[in-house]
Amino acid sequence: MSAIEIKHLTYTYSKKTPFEHTALKDVSFVVEEGETFGIIGETGSGKSTLIQHLNALIKMKNGEGTVLGKDLKDKKSLRQIRFDVGMVFQYPEYQLFADTIEQDVAFGPKNMGLQKVEIDRRVRRAIELVGLDFDKFAKRSPFELSGGEKRRVAIAGVIAMEPKILVLDEPTAGLDPQGREDILALIKKLKEEVCPTIIIVTHNMDEIAKEADHIIALFKGEIVYNGTPLEVFSHEDFKEKTRLEYPTATYIANEIRKQGVDIKQVVTPEELVSELARIKEGKNV
Repeated sequence: MSAIEIKHLTYTYSKKTPFEHTALKDVSFVVEEGETFGIIGETGSGKSTLIQHLNALIKMKNGEGTVLGKDLKDKKSLRQIRFDVGMVFQYPEYQLFADTIEQDVAFGPKNMGLQKVEIDRRVRRAIELVGLDFDKFAKRSPFELSGGEKRRVAIAGVIAMEPKILVLDEPTAGLDPQGREDILALIKKLKEEVCPTIIIVTHNMDEIAKEADHIIALFKGEIVYNGTPLEVFSHEDFKEKTRLEYPTATYIANEIRKQGVDIKQVVTPEELVSELARIKEGKNV
């Protein structure tokens, strides 16, 4: 069973008004269980509309979809789907609201109707999973924290609901290089310990090339590419069709290839280093 399967999804805002806008057009894709799945596209390409369908924040009208076998059009399934699919929106630290970190993280589990002992267990576990010491941070105000710590608390609030699928919208946006590395390391940890299936929405091609098993690229609401990072970034017309840049390693390899050097297609810095080492040794130049 696939984690998520979407077929022929089309969504139009403000239908039959002067402001009518079709955000998604005949979108179909599959996210396999245990996969890190990337969604890329320029601003306005339909990414946010798409991911809001995945936990029924936007109800599916045209098309079909299932999440862990549950029908996205079945009203009886929607509550469970919203618990199964944890959504971390861009700049989630701006959504913190409670007096203490403990209260903020407990909000989701309380809405699930859990017993207090289970809520307490989940809150402690979630706070510690994101790398914060429970005894040190639980009673502190979230507004006293650094930007990176606030983002960890916001993620803990979603993790406390113990979703099976985690959707992260621009998870490293606005962070410095060390902060980005820390969040990416946290995502890997969460994948291993909480949510085996991860969906990342991003403008950062270097990150998605390194982290994703599979990618879809959106442009004006349509999927223009669907494949592995290597397959997607190997297209010569990628920039023209998506208005996005290549990953840095791919761009460098393409420039080297223009000089007549036989270099294989690469998408990550590690692959580029390996190829340059091969070329330096004089093989297949």
